[in-house]
Amino acid sequence: MQPIDEQGYVILAINSDKVDYLNCARTLTKTIKRWDPGAKVCLITDAKQRNDPIYDHYQVIDNVDRENPWANDWQVFKNSPFRETIKLEADMLIVSDISHWWNLFRHRDVVVSTGCRNWQDQVSPARNYRSVFDANHAQLALLKVAYAITPNFQVFWLSDAIQQKRDIPVAYLVPSVAYGAAMIVAVMCVAVALFQRREVG
Repeated sequence: MQPIDEQGYVILAINSDKVDYLNCARTLTKTIKRWDPGAKVCLITDAKQRNDPIYDHYQVIDNVDRENPWANDWQVFKNSPFRETIKLEADMLIVSDISHWWNLFRHRDVVVSTGCRNWQDQVSPARNYRSVFDANHAQLALLKVAYAITPNFQVFWLSDAIQQKRDIPVAYLVPSVAYGAAMIVAVMCVAVALFQRREVG
């Protein structure tokens, strides 16, 4: 859908037999607005009720996979009313101001969280939704290697921050410059190796 607001949080809530995710989403929204009263929140759900004023936007979806709830996440991209979106899990709580996330995430097209932590700030050992990853551990290891050796030009994409007149922190510029220098050196090494036995004249 076409963006309606500039930025906001999206919560996908599909109730199950065991968990009332709609209630979880409402509690999460309260905690978001507790720390940032001006924050915009969109609820994406299959429930038809639309009269809860706590949400700024309400999107109803029909084609829901109830056997694999996590398989519905793709619909966030399709239904978000925001140009910039942070998607939160319904069973989360926000315990401090997270508005600085926008500046951090704005330098990437997509940001995926890893190493999720619980309320005690400990890395969660839960693997309920990670069985697919565990079963394909070897393939994932190869993908990580491929990702590490493939040049990532996205780190140099600063036009959005410049156009929006936002500060670019030195902590971001320094590793970006170092990464660019390393890429130049790597390309020069490849060029030297390719022309080592060629006559140029």
